[in-house]
Amino acid sequence: MRTSLACSFCRSQKHKCVHDGVAPCRTCEKRNFDCVISPTVKKSKKDRQRRHTNESIVTSNSSSSTLTTNTTDYSSKNVDGPTTKSTFPREITNNHPSSIGDDPMVDVPIELFQIASQRVRKRFPELSFLHLNSIMFFPQLVDPYLKCSIMALCGYFTPIKNDKFLDFNSRYVQDEIFANYTLNNILSPTNLLSKPSLDLAQCLLLMSVYEWGKSKQFRCWMLHGCSCKMLQSLGFDENNSSPELRNELQRETTIRTFWSSFIVDRIVGSGRNRSLAYSSSDASSVPLPVSEATFESGSMSSMNGKRVSIRSLSTLHSDDILLPMYIRIFELWGEISMWLVRGGRREFLDLPWAPQAFYTTQKSKIIEWVELLPENSRWSISNFRAHRFMNTETLFCATNLVHRLCAVFLNREYLPFLPHSTPSPQGPCEPPLLPPPPIANFWEVSTSELFESAREIATIVELLDANDENPTDPATSPFISFCAFCAGSVSLYAWKFPWMDTPDWTLNCSAAQKMQKYLQKRRHRSDLESNWSNLLLQLEKLYDSVSNNLGKARVLNLGRNSFSKLEESVQIINSSTSLANNEIDKANHTISDESHDEFPAMFDVFHASMDQSTQVYLNAFLESLDESI
Repeated sequence: MRTSLACSFCRSQKHKCVHDGVAPCRTCEKRNFDCVISPTVKKSKKDRQRRHTNESIVTSNSSSSTLTTNTTDYSSKNVDGPTTKSTFPREITNNHPSSIGDDPMVDVPIELFQIASQRVRKRFPELSFLHLNSIMFFPQLVDPYLKCSIMALCGYFTPIKNDKFLDFNSRYVQDEIFANYTLNNILSPTNLLSKPSLDLAQCLLLMSVYEWGKSKQFRCWMLHGCSCKMLQSLGFDENNSSPELRNELQRETTIRTFWSSFIVDRIVGSGRNRSLAYSSSDASSVPLPVSEATFESGSMSSMNGKRVSIRSLSTLHSDDILLPMYIRIFELWGEISMWLVRGGRREFLDLPWAPQAFYTTQKSKIIEWVELLPENSRWSISNFRAHRFMNTETLFCATNLVHRLCAVFLNREYLPFLPHSTPSPQGPCEPPLLPPPPIANFWEVSTSELFESAREIATIVELLDANDENPTDPATSPFISFCAFCAGSVSLYAWKFPWMDTPDWTLNCSAAQKMQKYLQKRRHRSDLESNWSNLLLQLEKLYDSVSNNLGKARVLNLGRNSFSKLEESVQIINSSTSLANNEIDKANHTISDESHDEFPAMFDVFHASMDQSTQVYLNAFLESLDESI
């Protein structure tokens, strides 16, 4: 082995580090970067051969056969991308003076990183700040930690089968080599606490999405919080004078990073003991992103034109509107989600049909949104095929999924949790009760909208799944799996209690079963999807027990007051409280005594299923209910 002196920037970019033995080197001096020169060990040819011999791929979880190393010639892959070098990308703005550990990207073919970037960009429409033009033509200038973040997301959520680096069962994915290297470095005081950096804020954001998908809620929450604070220090408005924003392309990238962070904030910030990092008033001062074509082409004249805010969507041209419409519907869904977290109808006692009620005003906002959505962006099979041809089907589907999710969240809040005492659609059966609505068919319209939206979610998710390029080891997206759970739980309700919906019950049965199948195919990926799948199965048992024993359910007066936390687990998106063993014992004792006045406090939310305490509780309840019946 031999040693040489080089700075971290030149080393990460594989440049020759020219210096006189002391910092700064010529490159860092020219770019006005902080420069720290340190020795590096270069391995001899014999050392590299020995390392190559010892490398192996871990075996698949489902068989004992060893996966073969991928020998694909990545340079021959059909990598879709821009065809002209229209603009030079931004420089790396954060010099990382001291990396922790060996950079795993050293051995990764650059073509594989480019493929991974495309897959992540397509699978996660909320991560719209990834500039594929720069990645395709100037990959050497992409921040090294950002590269590892992209590889971590790709390997876990959209893996490449039999690939040495990105197969789901490879050691790089299973041992979280890319993720751990990124986290160890971006969270070091040298990087996190030195100065604000757009690259670092993006890494933090990507890793928060990664951790959310792996059910690591606290890590996700903290990473996203750090990303938000760093982005806020950079600023986004028209008068921004941050040195980070060297040109219009970089300014557009910063704007897009904010909106990505805003969307993720609506996901991870909704839950008990949480708060949003960005308010709607914060968002109103940030310009909306330009069109995808303008962004990828890097046309300075187009990006330098008049900017439009989220409050001026109607002034946008239809060709530029899909991503802004996605942002706006996420904002509306976030408002509904936070309303539920704060108590929903139990805390806000206004009548849902009153003109100033949250339910009414929010439905009006959604109607306005629909009126602005171009015809070619509204859900239909033909539009799905058209967007698939243009390679924008994920953004198209995600926009329409969130639209239907708004309808599910709004209408589900007012339905009886267990409708054992009502022969037809009606409002809540437990306090706070509501008077008869002024419109005779108000509840029929509400339930119809609820169940139809759930069925449409199931259809969209099923189409995305059917078009997956690797059906035996399908790609996954945490939020789309969340939508599948929402649709599955609501369709189960309509299937097991058919008098609450008017159409043929087989439609709801089919939708519920499709979403169960979707989650079961992905349950090996993370605890998040595994527990959503388990919770759907247990909800089915609960609904079966009640629908088959309506008389007993009426006597016990089972409802949301008996299962307030379970009810929340099919309404809100995040949770953090576990059910202790003594609370499980208390649940068993309470149910056995047929007394449902005092049930143990469980937790909130869809993610309640994450720590499996919902499942333990439901099992205890179902066993006791069977005995009492």
